[in-house]
Formats: sequence, C-alpha cells, structure tokens
Amino acid sequence: MSDLRQSPQYANYLSQLGWVVEKLNGHYIYLKKIPLLGYFAKIQRVEKVDGEALKLITQKYKPFRVVVEPLTPIINTKAHYSLYHPYLPTKTLLIDISKSEKEIVAGFKKDVRRAIAKSEVINSKFETLNTHNKITVFRKTWRKAVPWTRYVPSLKNLLALKKSFGDNCLFLCHSRLPCHPRESGDPDWIPDQVGNDSKSSTTSSIIFLIADKTLYYYLAWSNKKLSHTADMYRLVWEGIRWGKKNGCTRFDFEGIFDDRFPNKSWLGFSHFKSRFGGKIIEYPGCYLLNS
Repeated sequence: MSDLRQSPQYANYLSQLGWVVEKLNGHYIYLKKIPLLGYFAKIQRVEKVDGEALKLITQKYKPFRVVVEPLTPIINTKAHYSLYHPYLPTKTLLIDISKSEKEIVAGFKKDVRRAIAKSEVINSKFETLNTHNKITVFRKTWRKAVPWTRYVPSLKNLLALKKSFGDNCLFLCHSRLPCHPRESGDPDWIPDQVGNDSKSSTTSSIIFLIADKTLYYYLAWSNKKLSHTADMYRLVWEGIRWGKKNGCTRFDFEGIFDDRFPNKSWLGFSHFKSRFGGKIIEYPGCYLLNS
C-alpha cells in the first residue's frame, strides 16, 4: 500500500521547505539539518526498512537521529530499534470511494447523510483557492479563526504545498454569504473577512491532497463561533466528489485517536471522522534507530 509520504509530490514539497531528499531503492528518505546537532532523518510509511540504504545515509550524513515509521512492524533486522513517540498518525480511517456516490453516502451516519441531502444551502458558498493572493488571505483568516496555541502552517509552507501538488491540491472553503462574491468585482476575492466584514464570513476549510489515486484529508480548521458540524460534513463530501472526479479510489482521513498513543485533543475530530464510516487501519508507530 502506497502512502502520501512516499510520493514524488510530497518529496518535492519537503525539498522546497529545506529538507534534503534522498531516494534509495525506491524509498524516499528525508533529512533536515539542525543547527549544532547535525542531520535529523526520517523514513516514513515504507513496507520494510532497507538496511543498505540506511547504511549509506548514516555514512554520508551521520545523522544524530533516525526515525522510521513503517507500514508494518519491524522484525528480524540487524539494526537496533526502540519505540519512540510517533510523528505521524498511527491510526486512520480509509473509505472506498471507487463506488457510486449513492453507495458511498449509504455508508455514512444519518446526520452526515442529512447534511449532504440539503442540495441548497442558504447563505452558503464553497470556494476553491488557487492563486497566491487567495492563499495569502486564506492563511490570515485561518490564523484569526483558531486559538493562538493551534498550529497554523506558514504562508511559505502552504504555497510550497500548492506548487508541489498542483491540481492534486485542493484548498476548499465554506462561507456564509448574503450575496454572490463576484459582486465585489475583485477576481481574487475569497470569503475571508472573519470578524471584520458583516457581509461574509469563512466558517471552515479543508486542504485535500491526491497521491497515487488516494485522496487525503491533509489539514482542516473551523471557526468555532461561526461553523456548524454540517458545514464540515458538506466540505468533506465536496472533497470526496472532487477526488472521485480526479480518479481516486480511496479516501484517507489522515489520523484518528489511538489509545496506544493517547492524545485527548484528538477525541473530538476523531468522533467527527467516524461519522463517515470506513475501515480502521493501524500502523506500528515510530522506531528510533539506535546508533
């Protein structure tokens, strides 16, 4: 099973953010130079660890830390590993979207189906963002909409993501509008004025990525003062429809709560994701390569 982190688009994305990217025996290995410490290396979502590749990397870069997050547990290896705190989600939900839209929706919970069934959403707008200006304003809106303790990617990060994935990257926003946005006459308009413009308000957004016929729920946020759960349900559904149109057969929710590595802050959005059904997939976690 392939994964986002082993796609050429993701490798290009990290490269733009200053990571050194090596591809050995078909697997991407990512290295970041940390001042005073040297290189940090990560190998993620590989079927098995290539001992020879690891040897070449350690000889060339002499990393102070190597973490491996494989698809399956590491066994029968000469290297010495110890369990380490995971960097990637260790549990996720996969939905088969190769079926018809009717069959996919049938697998959702009642509240999700009800939200999707509303073909006309009063005072609502779904907007896709493709330009530098739109993504710039989008990022500012995101920062204003969530607590300061929440991680918000930098503008450089978001632009690199869009550049690397191109048409396989979708910034999808939901807004509540009293009028059509094009009335403003601004070709770069997006419903972004959270708390500043009574005429429009962005309530929520999801960034979807596509790699190897898999649709990924990559990043998401919502304005708790303005957003309704139904808005997010509709956003997910619009993203799934977009993925299907672009040839995807699977939808990966990119992480849910895992009691092996409990993080209580994940309980809320994990419940939200569970309303869409799907198959639970578990990964073994993160291994630290002992030098």
